Amino acid sequence: MISYIMVRAQDVMKSKVFYDSILTELEHEPAVIDPKWRCIYYTRTSVVLIRKPIDVEPTYNGNGSTIGFVASENMLVGKWHSAGLSNGFHTLSLTTKTIN
Repeated sequence: MISYIMVRAQDVMKSKVFYDSILTELEHEPAVIDPKWRCIYYTRTSVVLIRKPIDVEPTYNGNGSTIGFVASENMLVGKWHSAGLSNGFHTLSLTTKTIN
């Protein structure tokens, strides 16, 4: 179980638009922006934060980085994927796994 994950982004507001679009498809609320300009998604069990780099260095692709989101229904996975593609996500394939 993950309690939180923080990812870095050069453009936090652009990232918010992207993540709001895919996470609302999984029935999550849009993010809030706190006074430190962190984009924060809260759930009952975890938090996802997006912020500019603290060290002021440019962000880079996170080799090997992954984030797993949970969907209550398989139908939502397709909606999530479509929302991502419509908002800048690029993919080579879509893998879905159903956990009963």
